[in-house]
Amino acid sequence: MSLGALETKAEEALIEMMGHVIEQWFDKYVRAAPTSSTKCHDELVRHEETVRTIEATPS
Repeated sequence: MSLGALETKAEEALIEMMGHVIEQWFDKYVRAAPTSSTKCHDELVRHEETVRTIEATPS
């Protein structure tokens, strides 16, 4: 495996670990950890807004 590939793998692992640590911090100190239901709601709202924009745009 090349050095560049190893650096990429290490970077991906670090980012994943940081996300896990941040989520634990929210759970412990804020008690408002982002949840999958929140993400799902945001995605639904974005989709609805996109549909409205498309429907409102004159063809």
